[in-house]
Amino acid sequence: MKQYCIERQDTLHHTFRSMRVIISMLSIALFGLTLSACQSVNLKTDDQVLPAVSPDNSPNTSPNTSPDTSPDTSPDYYRVQRIGSDALYSPASAFFHYTLDTLQLPENFDTDNFSDDLDQVWEHLSHPRTAIDNEGGFRRFFNREIFPVDSEHHRDSYAALPNYGLHFLGGGIAYRRDVEWFMSRGYRYPRLAAASLAMVSEVLQEALEVQNTTDADPVADVYLFRPLGLLLFSHQGFADWVQQHLAPAIWPTLSAWNLSTDQFTNTGISYIYRPPRLSFRQSGLFVHTGLNNLIGLSHHLPSGRSISWGLGAAVQEIIRQRNIQADVRASFGLFLDQDKSLLASMVLNDVGKTRFRINLYPGALPLPKGMGVFLSMDDERDLSAGFTYQLPIGLATGQQHQRSNDGADRNE
Repeated sequence: MKQYCIERQDTLHHTFRSMRVIISMLSIALFGLTLSACQSVNLKTDDQVLPAVSPDNSPNTSPNTSPDTSPDTSPDYYRVQRIGSDALYSPASAFFHYTLDTLQLPENFDTDNFSDDLDQVWEHLSHPRTAIDNEGGFRRFFNREIFPVDSEHHRDSYAALPNYGLHFLGGGIAYRRDVEWFMSRGYRYPRLAAASLAMVSEVLQEALEVQNTTDADPVADVYLFRPLGLLLFSHQGFADWVQQHLAPAIWPTLSAWNLSTDQFTNTGISYIYRPPRLSFRQSGLFVHTGLNNLIGLSHHLPSGRSISWGLGAAVQEIIRQRNIQADVRASFGLFLDQDKSLLASMVLNDVGKTRFRINLYPGALPLPKGMGVFLSMDDERDLSAGFTYQLPIGLATGQQHQRSNDGADRNE
């Protein structure tokens, strides 16, 4: 009985401690959203033309100017879509997709012991110098997270690639889309609202990763790369340059809560680039980045849609040693989109132990408006299927690959 009381007391202590951390982060996000709710222009519905907003966030009242033509407010990153993945987009859905992305790797990342993991991230962020020293000092940190400067540990530098591709560039694109969403609805402080959501989601993602990354990894992501992405994508000139030269898009999967396993399933987010200058006639370069990196071609169809395909490598597992190494395997993806909004995707040998994964978004099938469905099979031929309906997270059933003891041992 005494032992039970002690264990119960420890559980409550950890629970309340983690709740304080979560409340602190949510307070930051809610503070930004509250300020942003003080709207400066009349709201319009998605069916109406939205007013142009100048970079200083004041309404643009000049005649003959629409959001599609104003050089300062062209909604390049956010556009109202009625079909495809963008029909399900909102800052709330983007928040969940970014946060849960790494749960594609159940051998490495899960929500077990989340409160303790969140405390650990908070500890690293509260004492960044100690976290850096724990991983070999500032030179090793710079070499691993920013730029190769140490020839003796050059393999460590591969860990910097996700920092630039996902946290800086991908995170910046996601932030910019949120900004334009808030601006289109007349929020007074759209950048503050978007930045608050971005930084909270970054910290929560780090908590999901902390057991299989270095102590200094949250320091680089939270204090350097994500803020740098927010800063540069707040600059209109930089955002325009990326849009004009890379034509980026964000393609999330249909994330769901699996009722059979009590885990998130079918999570994931990918960043797509189809540089306009690298196109010929009706085809062009297609680059798919994230935990599954593919390169191929995109073909414009007479219907106005595009079909894209790519070959590359998907991350299967991350092995924690002194340097972070990833096991990968060959992967193939086929995608159908309309105006950058993903309608359907099929990926063979996807991230983790996923043998194949099919996502069908609103408009791909004759289903109720706002509904998408998915089906996946893992390497053990266990199936899972689910749906989403006008919400960031849907429901699923079926088996999915769980962390094995061997996988846990390799990451000790």
